[in-house]
Amino acid sequence: MLESHCPICQQNNQCAMAYSQNIENCWCMDTGVSAVDLIAQYLRQHPQMSLNKQQCLCRTCLDKIAASQLTSKSSVKIYIP
Repeated sequence: MLESHCPICQQNNQCAMAYSQNIENCWCMDTGVSAVDLIAQYLRQHPQMSLNKQQCLCRTCLDKIAASQLTSKSSVKIYIP
């Protein structure tokens, strides 16, 4: 599998490092979320998935994971008397 493709959807991930650029130039640095943390959470929830450490997710997949994390956290109601 190519480093320039998202391991989840197989689309181009637009990763700067896959094109030999510095990580500071990558889109994932401006998302406001930690891609590393979201991917780790995703892998804990989907143990059947194995992601090559040399591949980054695309923006669409990372956004979907971030949205699912927000949804799952906000759907839990905690009763405080």
